[in-house]
Amino acid sequence: MNKKFMGLLALLLLSACSTNSNSSSNHTHYSSSLRFDSSSSSSLKSDGDVTSSSSSSSSSFVAQDLDQQEAINALQTAIQYDDEVVSLQVSQYYIHQNYYQRQKSTRVAYSNQLTLENGTSTTTYFTNYSKIESTFLEQRFYQEDTYYEIRKFQSPGYMNRASKSQVDEETAMNLLNIGQAQDAYTTYQNFANAKTLMYFGEVLEDNLKYVRFISVEEETVDYVYVCALEYRINALGQLIDFYSTEGYYDSYYAMDYDVSTLRKHGPSSYGGGGITFEVTNFVYGEKNRYTENLPFPIEENFVQTIDFDREILEISIANLPEDQKYIDLYDYLVITPTGSLDAGCPINNIVFESSHPNVASIGDRSSTDGHYLDINQIGETDISAKDVMTQAVSIKSLHIVIS
Repeated sequence: MNKKFMGLLALLLLSACSTNSNSSSNHTHYSSSLRFDSSSSSSLKSDGDVTSSSSSSSSSFVAQDLDQQEAINALQTAIQYDDEVVSLQVSQYYIHQNYYQRQKSTRVAYSNQLTLENGTSTTTYFTNYSKIESTFLEQRFYQEDTYYEIRKFQSPGYMNRASKSQVDEETAMNLLNIGQAQDAYTTYQNFANAKTLMYFGEVLEDNLKYVRFISVEEETVDYVYVCALEYRINALGQLIDFYSTEGYYDSYYAMDYDVSTLRKHGPSSYGGGGITFEVTNFVYGEKNRYTENLPFPIEENFVQTIDFDREILEISIANLPEDQKYIDLYDYLVITPTGSLDAGCPINNIVFESSHPNVASIGDRSSTDGHYLDINQIGETDISAKDVMTQAVSIKSLHIVIS
């Protein structure tokens, strides 16, 4: 199987950026024993929520096979109800070579062009199993032809961020929409190209459609590469449960092609890790109006001016640790409104430029370390800064002398 599907789930998964993203750690094989708070069977409440249960079926009821095309058609039809979702719960899990991250949150959509997400993010590193954890709040808002996203964490270790874009109202409404049927269908379309994809579908009591897709490709005796999708659609045609995963699993968990088994166990770090995305507790209905002040006022969370706290910075290469020939340019920023990596106005949109990159260059080890200046040799360079969201440019450059 061509393993190109993970990019889709990576977009669904909003992994936070750690402050020590530039550091390295030794890879340790890790077989995940984490369990998701989910079940292989569900029953529908009158309000459209899903709750776990062993079975609500009477002994006389017999599940009926569900045709694959009918299952796909039902998912496509469910998209029309996406804009009626008032709230839901999301669980995301991402395992990487050096760490794994778990995120749980609740999303609520309001009638006055606002969506709020409250959650907790936990990152665990494999080297010593140290953890960083923080609650967060994300605010998505549309006003005067501009769509805003602001996410802020309560504890250090994660990067606050803010973004905005000029969009029309229809586009903004799609961005504010928390419904998942469209994402579930897009996930199916991407997984459908897997040569080994298998389908299982049933119609349960109360006309509940229960659908699973799974592809398993053997890699070694110990692990396999898996992509899987599970969803449930109620008698009203509404999506009430959505789970997808892609990555490397212990062979034992995938040998019976049971998606519910995968759902209970996270992927392993073998070969490249994995991603999972789970949405439950859908509530459909009429959205309320948010009547309080915005949690994050727009004017306080976008950079207006940029400056450095000094004009000249002298650096001695000999005084830098052997494995740390760089500095963090965030340490020398002065902005209004006041902000930093994990407090105040988000500074994630500020980019830097070095006039002489052969002397000192902006780090490009990952998408999150563009605020590090790598020291390459003795010499001088000027550093300028710009916020790509607001177009604010540094008042003066920071002149760096390296000896």
